Amino acid sequence: ISGMAYPVIPSERSESRDDEPQLRGRLDADFEGRAQGLAWTQISRTLTGQGRVNVQEARIERLNILREVFQRLSILPGLMKSLQAKLPASYQAKLTARDTILEPIDLAVTAQDGALTFPHLQLATDSFQLEGAGRLGLDGVLSCPSLLHVDPELSAAIIRSVAELQPLADAQGRLELPVMIQGTLPRV
Repeated sequence: ISGMAYPVIPSERSESRDDEPQLRGRLDADFEGRAQGLAWTQISRTLTGQGRVNVQEARIERLNILREVFQRLSILPGLMKSLQAKLPASYQAKLTARDTILEPIDLAVTAQDGALTFPHLQLATDSFQLEGAGRLGLDGVLSCPSLLHVDPELSAAIIRSVAELQPLADAQGRLELPVMIQGTLPRV
């Protein structure tokens, strides 16, 4: 695949349900590699190569990543309720939005041993930056340990609302939260 842009939408045969998150945007991918066989099982085991994936106008529909991270933060039960009660309205909107609007994504990928690996994943919005490295098996299994950096201004508002989060702030005042993205596509 080289130099062609495609919409990132699920196929009609996708197993995803209407209420599951979906990545949408314009995909441009370049890949150079080798594989043997005619059946997908053979190809997926022997595919090797390198490439680049670029997604413009990216959005994850039906998933607010920032809200999801705070809902799953187990060190403070009921954290989202506290944030919704204490945060100013302008910041509450960031946590209650339905979708996550992403800045353009540019990702180097390597195919080997039945998986695509991406050593330098960076996803960003106006509220946070997610950095990590991961592996997407050609069987759809995804594992991506990451670190989420929340914008300093939003971090300060969150910390004013829930002081117990202060130890999670870095030297720049950004909340830093470890995040594990995992699962089998489309249910990550």
